Amino acid sequence: TEEAGRGVGLDVVTAALEQVRGRVEVSTEPGRGSEFRIVVPITLTIVQCLIMAVSGQAFAVPMAAVVRVLKAETSTTPANGRSHALVDGRGVLLTDLAEVLGLTAGVPGPSVVLGTSGATHAFRVDAMVGQRDVVVHGLGGLIPRVECVAGASIEPDGSILFVLDVPALLQRARTLGPAAPSPPAPALPAGLAIPAVIARASLLVVDDALTVRELQRSILVRAGYEVRTASDGREALELLAEQPADLVLTDVEMPNLDGFGLAAGIRSQPRLAGIPILMVTSRSSEEDRRRGLEAGADGYIIKSEFDETRLLRAVSGLLGKDG
Repeated sequence: TEEAGRGVGLDVVTAALEQVRGRVEVSTEPGRGSEFRIVVPITLTIVQCLIMAVSGQAFAVPMAAVVRVLKAETSTTPANGRSHALVDGRGVLLTDLAEVLGLTAGVPGPSVVLGTSGATHAFRVDAMVGQRDVVVHGLGGLIPRVECVAGASIEPDGSILFVLDVPALLQRARTLGPAAPSPPAPALPAGLAIPAVIARASLLVVDDALTVRELQRSILVRAGYEVRTASDGREALELLAEQPADLVLTDVEMPNLDGFGLAAGIRSQPRLAGIPILMVTSRSSEEDRRRGLEAGADGYIIKSEFDETRLLRAVSGLLGKDG
């Protein structure tokens, strides 16, 4: 459109690749076109994961291994001294995940049934946090292999999210029981703290360019936020009337109602007036920045200077989570 398509996505791709030591290869053939190839280290994978709370801490398991999630009130049946969860009319061994990991038991909550190679086992957790893509790194040679941990992800706040090794969990859970001594708890590497579970903030991304909306949405979802999108200020106000957000990220140049009007509209309503507003725009003049702040914006990012790290740092700061 006349107001969209300034190439901000290319800068974001480059910045993201630099963070994981990847690269972009470009080949051009005159008259036929260009090919852009993105290369990332083979040790880096993106896995759709289920995030769970265990003893007030967060862990992830690959969704490919998740057979079923059971509600907390799902009936259990003791058999041979061990608890079983009822899944499709049959009993599946049930163990507290905290016990398997050597942690202090938390509040009994729902259970997740994990399976691999025909074996299944149910694990009781405190709560289900949600699903999202997780960039999983190998532990590397500097960190000794940790039982039941397949890899780790560095979260936007710098903490480490451990991704559990499902086959190892199943094997370890089978060894636990009233007749057998509990094996030693798997020790985490010294100095690596498991991140505490943080309630997911709700964000609203407003931009008339579909590519920009989806780019920002994907970055924020990967960082653990709940994200809604709107194509202009008028639609954004309608969504906020239905359900307020914890933070609004908005472009300036949009049809129907621009970012300045959206900010003013939010500030004029007592129910919404306290929502932080971050403007992400191609308008770089001091006059535009001043006008945005006067309209009610709390932060202002220029799209030509946009990268994932800066966006997440700004969002975290406005939500009051600066470290």
